[in-house]
Amino acid sequence: MKQFRDELRVKQKHLVSRVAGFELVEESLKTQAEILREVRDEAFWQFPFSLIWERQRDAFEGFMAICRGGQVDADGSITKACVDGWQAQQDTEGQNWWQTLAVQVPPGVLLLFLLATLGALYRYSLRVAGFYHSRADVLELIQQGLSPEQQTALTALATDLAADKVVFGKDRTPLEQAVEAIKAVRGTGG
Repeated sequence: MKQFRDELRVKQKHLVSRVAGFELVEESLKTQAEILREVRDEAFWQFPFSLIWERQRDAFEGFMAICRGGQVDADGSITKACVDGWQAQQDTEGQNWWQTLAVQVPPGVLLLFLLATLGALYRYSLRVAGFYHSRADVLELIQQGLSPEQQTALTALATDLAADKVVFGKDRTPLEQAVEAIKAVRGTGG
């Protein structure tokens, strides 16, 4: 019986040590999971910037390789000259965005101006076509051999429903629309 108790104590100690080991492993896994979550979250929020930084680093390394031309730079003068050239190139590219904007915006504004003008012209042409089509319908009905009373009634009806009494109105010109858009952007509103 004593031997059985000793065996049971040994097994109990072994189980306790295994449970303690599992607890340590579990704690270690929880810590690792928290670290991975933090790294994942940080990588998620820095994702676009990390790609930009990686591209810039690759571009810089390529520039430096071309600039040095495979020469050994013992005193660092070639590297300094290359870095100065890289910095000058970056400064120039930073200033070019205004030039790019100045070149690309006016054609877009011109395109919008032309689209607004052509849209107004299209609507006007549809109205005029409807007007002349209604006149043609009236002339065809009169030619069908109506009696004088029917012709008088049709003439009165055509006069009342004539499209020439419809005022086409004056749409705002694209220039007026552009001025209003600029005022809205500036916040003057009036």
